[in-house]
Amino acid sequence: MRKALIGFSSPTAYFYDHDRQYFNEPWRWNPILESPQGLLTLYDELWFITRALCPVNLRNENYVKFLDDDSTYQTIVQQILSDFTNKKFEEFVLHYPYLNEIMDTSKSFITSAEISNYGNIVRQVYGKKTGSGLPLDNHSHNIEIFGNDISGNSFRIDLLALDNVICDYLYVPNLELITNRFNSSYINPKYNTLNQIITSQAITVKRIPVSQTPVGPVLQNIEQIRENNYLVDFRNKIISNSKIEDAQELVPKIETEFNNYRNQLLIDKHKDATLATSLSNTILTVVKDSMFSGLNAIQEIGEKRNTRKMDWTAFVSKIDKNGI
Repeated sequence: MRKALIGFSSPTAYFYDHDRQYFNEPWRWNPILESPQGLLTLYDELWFITRALCPVNLRNENYVKFLDDDSTYQTIVQQILSDFTNKKFEEFVLHYPYLNEIMDTSKSFITSAEISNYGNIVRQVYGKKTGSGLPLDNHSHNIEIFGNDISGNSFRIDLLALDNVICDYLYVPNLELITNRFNSSYINPKYNTLNQIITSQAITVKRIPVSQTPVGPVLQNIEQIRENNYLVDFRNKIISNSKIEDAQELVPKIETEFNNYRNQLLIDKHKDATLATSLSNTILTVVKDSMFSGLNAIQEIGEKRNTRKMDWTAFVSKIDKNGI
C-alpha cells in the first residue's frame, strides 16, 4: 500500500474564505494540492500532518489520515516540531545532517526569481492566476500543533526539511513526501516523486473531468478509478519510467504505447491473464501432454507473460470505455 505524506511545505497555495462564504471550518483557508487526481491515482492513502493542511472536501474521506490525531505518531511528530521551532535552520540541519543528501539546505527560502513565476504555477494548478480576484496566497496562517505555531508555506525550504525529517522518522513503509513545483527542485532527484504524480495526472486528466474549487478538488468518479483492478499495474508503469525521464517526455510515450495496444480483444485477454494458472502448474501440463500440446502451452506462457506486462493499459482503457 502506497502512502503520500502532505506536510507544511506540500500545498502549492491556499484559498482564503475570510467571510465563510464557502466553508465553515476552524481555519479560514483551503489548501490547494498539486495534481490531486494524480495523488489519488498513485497512492492508496493520503497522510496529512494536520487537518489544516488538507483540502476541506477531503477531510472526511476514508483514505485520508491525520498524524496529529493518531497516538501512534504523536510523540514522534511533537519532538521533531519542537526541534524545529527551538533551533535555527542551520542548527536543525546539523541535528539531522542526512538532510544534506536528500535536499539543498544552502538556503531556507525560495529565490525571488523562482517566486516571480508563482502566478503561472498557480494558474496551472488551480486554473486561474493570483490577482484575478481570487484570495490566494502561498502560505497559511499559524497552525497550532502540539504547543507549536507553524504555518504552511510552499516557498520555505526549511519547512521542506522539516517535512522530510517527519516522513523519515515515522518509519512507515511506502510513505513518500509530496512536494510542489516551487520546492521540488531542491530535492535530490532520486528522492523526488513529483514527476510521477504529474505524469499520472496528465494521462488520466483528459479522461476524467477534474478542477479545483474553493473547497478542494473536484474528483468525479475517483473511487471507480481507485477500485480499478489494473490500477497497480498502471502505478508500476509510471514508477518504473518516471525515474529516468521527465514527466513531459513520458506522457506522450505512454499515450502512444497505450494507443498502439488498446482494443477490446486485449481487454478481454487481460481478464484471462489476471486469473491465469500459475507458471508451475502450466509447466506440469507441458510435461503431461504431448510434445505438440506442450509447445502450445509454452507459447501460451509467453503470451500471458507479455499480456501481464501490458495490464496497465487496461486501466486506461476501462476509463475510456466506461466514460468515467
